[in-house]
Amino acid sequence: MDLRRVEHFLAVVDAGTVTAAAEQIRIAQPALSRQLLQFERDLGIRLFDRARGRLALTPAGREFVPVARELMAHADRTRAAARHLAEGVLDRLLVAAPAATITELLAPFLGTLGRKEPLVLVREVSTTRAYAALETGADLAISPASVTGSLAHLRIGAVPLRAHVAPDHPWAQRSGTVELAELVEERLFLLPQDNVSRVELDLAVARAGLAFGEVTECAVGRVIQAHAAAGRGVGVTTDLPRFGARSLRIAPPGASGEPLQIVLHAAWDPTHFAAEVIESMARRIGSFLATVGQAARWTPTSHPDR
Repeated sequence: MDLRRVEHFLAVVDAGTVTAAAEQIRIAQPALSRQLLQFERDLGIRLFDRARGRLALTPAGREFVPVARELMAHADRTRAAARHLAEGVLDRLLVAAPAATITELLAPFLGTLGRKEPLVLVREVSTTRAYAALETGADLAISPASVTGSLAHLRIGAVPLRAHVAPDHPWAQRSGTVELAELVEERLFLLPQDNVSRVELDLAVARAGLAFGEVTECAVGRVIQAHAAAGRGVGVTTDLPRFGARSLRIAPPGASGEPLQIVLHAAWDPTHFAAEVIESMARRIGSFLATVGQAARWTPTSHPDR
């Protein structure tokens, strides 16, 4: 299909007459009329009624207008993509990540980007399917799962597990960590056992030779925080504190190393035409994560609404 004829057809539709359209697109009126007739022959449908020297869209013509507009929009996107491919430029970047990573990391990060930077869009995927999304359109994938195969990747940082408690809980006055042995004695609100955060917590409990007391499972981190803020128990998630809850990091018994945490990895196709841009964005996300982590470390109650 000749896209110029599609463009000419829409010009006549928008201008209302062939004469007006011809002036706008700077083409002779007879030539434009011939283009319209040829376009109708190419399509095999009549787009205009030409009674009494005036043009009016036929029912088929009216139905074809949105199709033609979408076709031209797609052509514009195709031209832009080709230009970006040639220049190694990426104007849109699709990131695949689990829901918690999108909510707690990517969404706040997007608020720091300038208007002239790539438009970053997100796709929610499970932890185990994040890297597979690179085969179905995603440019960058972020997940706590280990990266295998030939993907380019880097460690962008770690997200601590946080124990959330009500403002009147005895732990609320602490400023650092809570021991794992203390934690398991409380009534706990935990994510399901297939969640990465829960797996890390379960492994730590097993390694320490401990056992949980009363556990209530909930699949939504914010609901867990809400129960904790209401004083119904202690909630464990990687989320930043909300609803006025206080949060502490969780230390294994007698451990001198880092509190419990989830390591996040970023991965992308090394043959991607904009691989350097993607890697740069991944490193910036990592830097942002470090900044958020420091803020949460020293001022755990500074963002009750987040």
